[in-house]
Amino acid sequence: VYAGFAVLLLTFASSSLVIALLAAIRTLLAITTGDAAMTTIAYFAGCAASLLFFGRLSNRFGRRLMAALAALLVLAVLMLLSQLESLAALYIARLLQGFASGLTASAVIAWIIESIPALYAKSSAVSAAIVGGGPSIGFAVGALLTGIWVESLKMPLQWLILLLGTAAALMLPAIYLSAETAHCRPIPLKDLLMPALKLPKRIRPIFLPFMAAVIGGWTLGAFAQAFSAPLAETLLGHDDRLAAAVVFVGFIALFAWGGFLLRGSALRALQYSLVLMLAAMTLAIGAFVCQNFLGFVLSWAGCGLFSGIGAAAAMKISMADIHADERAEMLALIYAVGYAASAIFGFMASVLANYVPLWQLLCAVFIWILSLILISLTSKHLRQYAAMVEFGALHRKAGAAD
Repeated sequence: VYAGFAVLLLTFASSSLVIALLAAIRTLLAITTGDAAMTTIAYFAGCAASLLFFGRLSNRFGRRLMAALAALLVLAVLMLLSQLESLAALYIARLLQGFASGLTASAVIAWIIESIPALYAKSSAVSAAIVGGGPSIGFAVGALLTGIWVESLKMPLQWLILLLGTAAALMLPAIYLSAETAHCRPIPLKDLLMPALKLPKRIRPIFLPFMAAVIGGWTLGAFAQAFSAPLAETLLGHDDRLAAAVVFVGFIALFAWGGFLLRGSALRALQYSLVLMLAAMTLAIGAFVCQNFLGFVLSWAGCGLFSGIGAAAAMKISMADIHADERAEMLALIYAVGYAASAIFGFMASVLANYVPLWQLLCAVFIWILSLILISLTSKHLRQYAAMVEFGALHRKAGAAD
């Protein structure tokens, strides 16, 4: 389990390396804010492609092999970033980072869930927190480490890249020495590489409303990835990489923490958290318009906290009756749909950023989040399914549903 957590943290930490440096990279490569934000689209495209076409490979070849491949991709990306000279190279690096993140989101997270002690493995809340918040922890660590390393310690970025590259290389023997948890089946390779979008019948009625809650939080995270640097720059009046990291980490760290705070009724937590997320976002827009950096960071962190609780609650409801042999495919589907939606949203936001000021872009994001929340909160199927989960009736009905 430790090797799995290490790969998870390293993959997503290296993926967030670019986020705190995006304003500096924009200046270095002489590109626009929209061009810089489009690199997030390359990242999500890599994630979606990996999840759609390779999400089930771990069922055939094992979780460890996919974890090793993710570590090797991280190493390759770090080598590419160390010699970054063009926008095309940045797009390729972000695409490969997305591919590694996709492998991690399906195979490695499934490996972690299957490796945790039986006492915790029985808790769907723990699994939901890992699924929803695990990547966010890696993002937060990477962005904050980069900001402190470059802005506060004034250390060369190349040294940080070398440090992360060494960690990626050390992951390989750690993965080799870890136990395999997948029961590998002789599935034909052509079947494995076909896009896997199959849902258990019992999940289909709730898929849209629970994914609406998940996508709401993830698209805010995508916005934070793409626009933390310009948001901080606009609020402070100058480029500050640590401030950019604080804006991003303020959201993403609280998003991860929110998942682990989930207790009690998942449905009640989902309903309250989504409403509170809208309230926090309203405060964040007000603070941005008033040019209040501290107020914006605190309100933005509130958005992260409540969206993290909401995403984890939705995950807990949806994963409550997912069997072991369905887990990797279900995770791949959740992440593929979530990343695809985030990519589409990110593309629209990146294009819009070239024509409207950031405060108007934040208002457009608010409208998008509001529409997703309404889909989730008004779903009768989601409420009924959550009630069955809470009253223990789900397993008695699962056989008939399938």
